Order: sequence, then C-alpha cells, then structure tokens
Amino acid sequence: MFEKFVVDKLIAYITRQYYHPYTINVSEIAQCLRLSYHLRRKTIVKNLRIIPLFYGQMWHDVFVHYGRKICVDLKDSWKLCGDIDAIINDVVFELKTVSRRTVEPSKYPSWLNQSAIYSFLTNKPTILLFISTKLYCSEEENIHSYNVIPFQPDKIIPRALEYLDYLMKEEEPPGEKSYDCRFCPLKDTCSPERELEINAMYVKDEDDYKIVIDKARELIIPKDMPYFCEYYVATLNQLKKDPVRFNRCLALTTNNSFYFPKILMVQRIAQILENIDVRGKYGEYYLYTTLLNSYDMPDEPYDINVNVAMYNAEKHKCDKVAIVLINRRNQIKEWVMPRKPWERWQQRECKICSLRHVCEYFKEQP
Repeated sequence: MFEKFVVDKLIAYITRQYYHPYTINVSEIAQCLRLSYHLRRKTIVKNLRIIPLFYGQMWHDVFVHYGRKICVDLKDSWKLCGDIDAIINDVVFELKTVSRRTVEPSKYPSWLNQSAIYSFLTNKPTILLFISTKLYCSEEENIHSYNVIPFQPDKIIPRALEYLDYLMKEEEPPGEKSYDCRFCPLKDTCSPERELEINAMYVKDEDDYKIVIDKARELIIPKDMPYFCEYYVATLNQLKKDPVRFNRCLALTTNNSFYFPKILMVQRIAQILENIDVRGKYGEYYLYTTLLNSYDMPDEPYDINVNVAMYNAEKHKCDKVAIVLINRRNQIKEWVMPRKPWERWQQRECKICSLRHVCEYFKEQP
C-alpha cells in the first residue's frame, strides 16, 4: 500500500534538480560527456542505490560547515561551478564512499578528474578520501587517502567549453570509454568513440587518515579532522560508562565486525526521511520507513523498528502501523499491523530507539 509512495518520495528527493541556469557542474565534465548530456536533458535516469546515496549524504553533512562553492567564467555568461566538500587547513578534501575495503583509484576515473579540477580551480593541494561504508572495530584502514594533482590543467577549461558547445547545439557528445561504463544506463546502446582521459596524478598519502576504535572503544579522531560531530562524540563518551547498554545500542555486528558509524547513520537517515514525509501520520496509519545497511531483507521487521513505530503510533494517536523497510539492493517490504500498547514494547530488550533517546537517557542518570 505504501511501498510505491515511499519509493517515489525517496527517488524525487535524491534526484532533485541541481542544474542552475548558465552553469556547468564540475561533475559533468569529470565524467563521460555523453552521460552528462543525457542526464541534464533528463532522457535517462542514473542508476540509483538508495542506501549508499543516503550514507554518502550523511558524511557530507558532517563537513557541511567546511564546504565551499567555486565558479569560473567560461563564455556568454556561462560558468563552471563545483561544490567542494571541505577546505580545511588550506587543503581541499573530496569525500567518496565505497563498499570495498581496498581501493584502486584508477577504477574511479570521474572521481579522480573531479578532484583534479578542484585542485586546478583552487590552486590548493587536494586529497581524495575513500571512506568505507563499513567501518570496522580494528586497526585496519577504514579510510584511504590519495594526493591528487592535475597533470593536464590546460585541458580542463577546453573540455568544459567543448561540453557547452554540445549543449548549445543540442548535439549528443561522443561516448567515452572508462571503468565507469559498467554502471552506465547507456551501456547497452552506447559504443564509446574515445577513451575518457584521467586528468590527474595520484599518490598514496603516506599518513593515511584513519578512524579506529581501540580495545576500550574510545573514539580516535586523527589530525583534528571533524569526521564526527561533537554531539556524537559526547554521546559515545557517555555510553562508555555503561558497556552493557553501549553494546546493546550498537549491537549491529556481522562476523564479529563492528559497524562503527551505524548509530549516527540511522539518526541522520531518520532526519532525512522525516523531511520528505515518509514518516508520519497518514489517516489511521502511522507510516514508519527505515533503510537497512544490509543486502538481506528480514522475514519480519526488527524489534527496534516495531518498538519505535508503536511508540510514535501512540504519540500520534494512530490505530494502525505500517512499517516499510528498504535494503541495499533497493528491495522494499511492508508490514501492516494494529497498534499495540506501548507498555508492551517497553519491556523488550531493544529499549533505546535513537541517538536522541540515548542522550536523554543519560541526562536523566545521576
């Protein structure tokens, strides 16, 4: 009943308009021009993976106060503009989330080009950060960092002008072959006519940026980098006082691996979902939508999902509850059930529902 409604809302939010008049985005010239042309003209829709996109947005939100917009003039009032994720200590940082534990930058040509363009436009050293979507409680690297510099800066502006000419003539640019072709929505009909040039050199950063938790599970933020908001750090410090409840709140483990940012991700996704009206009262129903950082779909909703949904249904005086789960495969499943007394669900082990509830709990403690 609610599945299509939820998906339509999420897709509309993720694909919201970001093209501005007389503006070419840096990301457009960083990738295949044919793909950029069709995306701008809305003749195709890029393959969307909801969970990674929301996850990536969460990380960008952590850096929101360090971001900067940069523009350069092209011709006839047209500009080349880009949104830099962060400039900290006069260094440009471009954040990308990946599912792999190991990263080979050459497999991400458009990201390398994007970083190189920012380096050229700002004339600042640029670091491309690959952040794993699964940060483990181990000493292994969770973030891979590379120094990126443009080795053909004289080609950046001409490429933007070339793309602008295709837009003005409404003529399809030639396809450009790269590793990204595997995921392109045009791959079945496109015969690339040339190679996408990687306009960057990259070298492994000797002092990799890492996020680890030691045996006491204390948060370590290297190089004074604001990877996590102070709110989250304070909450973790409070949780450490109660190891049992700490483990219960963050008990989302697979093969003894600890998904470190899960509680922050869930909180941020909850805020986004509420902003796009997929959590709230709809007639006699309370609709509760959540995203799973998993490729599997459970047979029944998790206790924590039911717990939160029942609590909100009672608060909003709804007689029925609809729980919608979406996993990393973009699979969606719905359960509809009558509202049950909140007292019944309070007794379950999953008592703490969100980061806000965690903080409120500790504020009440002596």
